[in-house]
Amino acid sequence: GLRWGDHAGCLFCATGAFFRPGYVNNIVQNWIPALDGIEQRLNGGAKVADVGCGVGFSTLLMAEAYPASEFIGYDFHEPSIAEARRHAEQHGLAARVRFEVAKAKEIAEDGFDLVTMFDCLHDMGDPAGCAMQMRRIVAEKGSWMIVEPIAGDKPEQNFNPVGRLYYNASTMICVPTSLDQEVGAALGAQAGEARLTELIKSGGFASVRRVTEGPFNMVLEARRRSSGLRYLAQCTDSLHLLEPPPTGEGDRDSGGGGLAKAARGSVQAAIAAVFYTPPSALSGHLPQRGRIEASDSINTTVALGGWV
Repeated sequence: GLRWGDHAGCLFCATGAFFRPGYVNNIVQNWIPALDGIEQRLNGGAKVADVGCGVGFSTLLMAEAYPASEFIGYDFHEPSIAEARRHAEQHGLAARVRFEVAKAKEIAEDGFDLVTMFDCLHDMGDPAGCAMQMRRIVAEKGSWMIVEPIAGDKPEQNFNPVGRLYYNASTMICVPTSLDQEVGAALGAQAGEARLTELIKSGGFASVRRVTEGPFNMVLEARRRSSGLRYLAQCTDSLHLLEPPPTGEGDRDSGGGGLAKAARGSVQAAIAAVFYTPPSALSGHLPQRGRIEASDSINTTVALGGWV
């Protein structure tokens, strides 16, 4: 392997310059709005970790767009962090943006509403261990946004001009950098969505979905809990809308109100039966659009059509 920064003295700055146009035109305009409810939280004030931030372009772009939120950029390469701090000073953002030297697996702070990784997960020596750490530091209702080079799951799907560019960069930069680190997984820039999803879920995330893409990147969102669980919970909570308003004493316990209570109880019981029954016992009894995503465990997730 070859340590990041040892290729050439200007490589880390050149890498930042290479990715900057894509970030300027996509992070705020396309990628963050595609996440589940995150932009609203950023506008209201959220806590964000930009892991593998490099020279800080991605972190500062987000900080400029969402002034109510707090941003911390992390990178294991000290010269990159020094450059990021210089950029923060130049843009007048040093008072509310921090840059810290830290490996992804060693970030101590937690409770982040949003964790971002821009074009760096595949560079890490232990991306699976990193996924476990991101699961620890992201808040219960937070999101982990993973931006990775666009790639198909099979090599032949990448035989195109963009694929040739990324395979060259991966061979010369990404893979040697990973091999130099702990574990040395050498995931490479063309890992593909299926491999990335498997890796992220191995870290304990319940759901991973591709939220958007462009000619050079795919954007994945990982959450600690499946959105399907939240959707079903909202459904049971909203069943009280079936209940007509009481017109007199005792009306709430009779007529439509009683039927609504019974319906609500039945739905809650059905959901409880699904979520607390081992998948093996449900085999052959699920509706056609339902499927079991995890093996028999207390964290079993049921994916229902487009709800997940």
